[in-house]
Amino acid sequence: MADLPEGQIPRVKLPRPFPIQARMLNLPHRRKLLRWGRRASKTRCAFLGASAGHGPLQPSAWGNDYGLEPIHRGFIRGGTIAWIGIGYDQTRKVWEEEFLPRFQGVPGFTVHEGDYRVQAPPVGPDKIRGEITIYTSRNVASLLGSKLHGVVADEFAHWEGDAKDAWRRVLRFTLLDYRGWAMFPSTPNPGSYYDELCAKYPEGADDLVQPATPGKVWIQTHHTAFDNPRLSPADIRELVEEYEPGDPNLDTEVYAKLITGGGGLAFPNFNALPDAQVHVVKPTPLPRFWRPVASMDWGFKTGVICDYSLGPEGETIQTAEFPLQALHARDAGKAYIDQLLELGRPVPELVAYDQQMDYEAGQGEGTSLADEFREGMLDALQGNADALPHMVAARKGPGSRIAGWNLVRRALSWEESRDPRGKLNPWAAPRFRVFTSCPATIQEFTRAVNDAKVHGDVDNKRSVTHRLDCIRYLLAVQAQGGEPPPRDTPPDISPGIDRRGELRQRRTAAPWEEQQRGAVYDPPPGGFFNPADGAGIDYQEE
Repeated sequence: MADLPEGQIPRVKLPRPFPIQARMLNLPHRRKLLRWGRRASKTRCAFLGASAGHGPLQPSAWGNDYGLEPIHRGFIRGGTIAWIGIGYDQTRKVWEEEFLPRFQGVPGFTVHEGDYRVQAPPVGPDKIRGEITIYTSRNVASLLGSKLHGVVADEFAHWEGDAKDAWRRVLRFTLLDYRGWAMFPSTPNPGSYYDELCAKYPEGADDLVQPATPGKVWIQTHHTAFDNPRLSPADIRELVEEYEPGDPNLDTEVYAKLITGGGGLAFPNFNALPDAQVHVVKPTPLPRFWRPVASMDWGFKTGVICDYSLGPEGETIQTAEFPLQALHARDAGKAYIDQLLELGRPVPELVAYDQQMDYEAGQGEGTSLADEFREGMLDALQGNADALPHMVAARKGPGSRIAGWNLVRRALSWEESRDPRGKLNPWAAPRFRVFTSCPATIQEFTRAVNDAKVHGDVDNKRSVTHRLDCIRYLLAVQAQGGEPPPRDTPPDISPGIDRRGELRQRRTAAPWEEQQRGAVYDPPPGGFFNPADGAGIDYQEE
């Protein structure tokens, strides 16, 4: 480190932000999802935020003598920051292209090349030295016990290992002491926890304030390479034309679209975004004449039962999922009924289950797993055989799996045709939908992979399909001639008059419906963070 003369403020040269970068850096939120495509400058944006800080300006915590500073501290102003990338090769490029050339040899800064770490000059009355260290997603656990001002989760959708566990078990706790910030610059990856976060905190939504946590928390922005002013739009269009029609990489890598399908996925048209109201919808009361049913997939020590509602025209909505973890089928049957009774839910007809349960021996000699399951349900119903749900086996045979998956794909088919309110028209909507209260089912849909050896089948070695099997069994039983649900009440389709001939009352919009997306923020005291005003920083064009 080159020494500085006493009292001199160190200066470092950083690239001037592009307009899209400046907008993101000015936002006050502590959790920033940068869903930007390749070459859209997301890494540079995160680099500027981690170095100089980001968010609106406020008086320095060290007093008026230290001027204004962004509300989210970067390492140049005394912050301790962790930059986490996919693996060694990717993080090495970030180190060599962003950090090393800008801080090596700059008076006051210490560059530790072997550790991928940069220390800033002392700041504040206590002479705090901020620092930033680069890690890979493999060694996130080494941050356990750390106290951080900020985290950059670079290419979070593509991390090795369990990104959800890394965030919730490790990184989230490192930010508690300083109410730290986090940036997630990444392209989407169908089925990833990053895509799950993007779906949970949609672009432009501004009502996402956590309870007991004042201020803005989550925000998502979306950009493509076309938004990078340094790139030629003609060159980008030429690149786009090189992709084959329908190539999912074009949507995720270039346009950074948040999709739940892609090459190799078994159900590429499954849309897991609740706001799109395609396959995943928020729980809502269903017509009382719809038929409540259930379907079960049972395996050794584990299993699941999913509850559904069947409409009169083939509509199937999954309303609940009940994982079963018991050593014996009898215990699992009792546990299922106990859960229903505890939740106050009716016991539905068990329309479909794995036919193999009729042949595999259970705990008792001479009984099948299906018999044991019935015994467990009867125990929970205190011997009331009249309340015992009827069980129908889904027949198996050569090709039945592929036929079942074809039924599932047909039930998922839909068209992009919406009414003026933005809702799918009834004739365009899929026959199968699932409530947001069934997250494990949604996850199985988004992560199921085609079998590379058997056309039309799902690879159950690379995919968890317990809940998907429940759907497959149910649709197979229906296709085998199951009775349609009764319709004891005429359809109520009038937009303005109810069955009694009375004028409907207009529904008052919920508060969240009144909120505008992409709100414009009032300037806080001191104004927004202007990168050109950063103390000790000279911004220049590159």
